[in-house]
Amino acid sequence: MVRTYSKKINKLHNIEKKLRLTLGDDHQLSKHKINTFSTSKRLAYKITLFQNMAYSKIKQIISCAKIYQIPKNKMLILEDAPVTHLHIVLMGWVKIFKQQYNTKDKILQIIGNNETVLEHCLFTHQVFNENAKTITDTLMLSIPIDVVNQALKESSKFAHNLLIISAQKANIALQNTQSIKYKNTKQRMGEFFLKLLNDKKWQSNVIQLPCNKSLISSYLGMSREVFSRNLKNLSHQGISITKKTITIINKEKLCKYCYFDNNNQCYNRQYNQCYLDE
Repeated sequence: MVRTYSKKINKLHNIEKKLRLTLGDDHQLSKHKINTFSTSKRLAYKITLFQNMAYSKIKQIISCAKIYQIPKNKMLILEDAPVTHLHIVLMGWVKIFKQQYNTKDKILQIIGNNETVLEHCLFTHQVFNENAKTITDTLMLSIPIDVVNQALKESSKFAHNLLIISAQKANIALQNTQSIKYKNTKQRMGEFFLKLLNDKKWQSNVIQLPCNKSLISSYLGMSREVFSRNLKNLSHQGISITKKTITIINKEKLCKYCYFDNNNQCYNRQYNQCYLDE
């Protein structure tokens, strides 16, 4: 009986949060809107969603959008809430997750710079099927759904870019599921670090972890203890580890964790410096 009442209270609380988020006249993600737009707008113009599009069309879309600075641990999207905007991370990190009763939230994705948030839900024009929450202070571009729909009709480049992004995200989600099922913990961690390094275009030997180790271990499908134990083993292989920083003396050692679906997006491979082929 107690459990039944608890579930009902949680459900009512979630409904209340959704009403607060969706019934406002102005879609306000944060009370602290960016005052200086020069840097943030430059970031917005360079996102993958606008790749190879005419400048005039990009300007038109951005003029209808808003850029927000969202604090750490802020709920951005609630499951079952109506799709009203397309969100793109300009700077920062966001987690996609499913809330679960009597257990920890299930982490589905960790999204970083230049990535769209739950973009596949736009194609149904209904509701979001997962939750999204910032895990760092985040700069976010928010485009109203009607502006997105108009751009899809008027710009084949925009439609193509959004389709490619959605397909790549779906492929990554499938790869993560397969990694958890078929690969050992060391391989999963190696792939994760390789992605972080590739996001920085191999310009540094230092990787900044996007969030705490408990969140990363959950995302990789292992316990915090197993993740920490594997980090200690890596420290014996010339990898320096602090609280949120990993320094890799020989970056190319991570290439052994690369796989076919991932290497096409690799910065080194694009410039004929693929160490996997050596």
